[in-house]
Amino acid sequence: MEENRIDPYQIVGFLLLIACAVWVFYFTPEPALNIDEAESVIELSDDQVSKPEENTKSNDLEFSITEIQQELITLENNDLKLVVSNKGGEIVESVLKNYFDTQVAKQKKIGRKKISSTEIRKLIEMGKIAQANILLGRNWSVTGGVISGDKLGRKIGFRTANINIENCIQPLRGVYATQVYYKNRTYNGISNFGIAPTFGKKNSNVLETHLFTSIKNLYKKNIKVEFLKFLRKEKKFRTKKNLTDQIKKDITIAKKVFKNVRN
Repeated sequence: MEENRIDPYQIVGFLLLIACAVWVFYFTPEPALNIDEAESVIELSDDQVSKPEENTKSNDLEFSITEIQQELITLENNDLKLVVSNKGGEIVESVLKNYFDTQVAKQKKIGRKKISSTEIRKLIEMGKIAQANILLGRNWSVTGGVISGDKLGRKIGFRTANINIENCIQPLRGVYATQVYYKNRTYNGISNFGIAPTFGKKNSNVLETHLFTSIKNLYKKNIKVEFLKFLRKEKKFRTKKNLTDQIKKDITIAKKVFKNVRN
C-alpha cells in the first residue's frame, strides 16, 4: 500500500493564510473621524457627558407610562359580524346578519303621561280599569280555572263562576263590567272581586263572575275574564234583599257599558 504523506506546500500555504488574517486584524488603522463629527464630539458639554444615567431614567419613565391606544378590529362574513378590541381580545360588538333587525323603541306617551307597567299596575289597583285599558291598548284580563264556591250566589238567584287570582295584580275590591271568553265565545257579565262581606268574610279575595247567559259545567274549566269598567266598590249590605236589588242595578249599568262598546 502507498503511504499517505503530508504535502509540505499545503502546510506552508495554510500558515501564510493565518499570518495574513492576523496582520489585517491588528494592523488595519481605525477610520478617522471627519471634521464635522469631530467638532460635534468636542462640543458636548460636561453636563451631557456626566448625566447619561438621568437621561436613561427619563426615557424609561416615559416608556413605562405610555398607554396603548385601543383599536377596534372588525371581522365579518355573510352571517356574523364581530368587533374585537386589541386590548385583551375583548368582543365589543357581535351582530347576526340576515336574521332580524333591531330598533330601539321610543317611550310611548298618551298626552303627557308615559306608558309604563308601573303606571298600569297602579291604575288597576286603584280600580281605574278604563284608563289602564287605554294604556294597555286592550282590556286587562285574568285567566284561571273555575273553583268550587260557597254557592251563595245560586241561593239568591245569581249563579257565579269563581276563580282565584292570587298570582295576578290585585284590582280594587268591587264590582266590574266584564266579559268571559270560553271556547272561542264571548259572554257578558259582572264580576265582584273581594271577600263577599255580606255573607261573612272569605279567607282570601275571590273573583266571582255572574254571566248574563249561563254556561253549564264550568267547574275546573279555564276561562278568561276581561275587565271593561269599574262600577262600584265592594260593600256589606244589611239584608239579602238589599244585595239583590243592588246586583240588579249593577247588571243594568253593565249592559249599558256593553251597548256602548258595540257602538
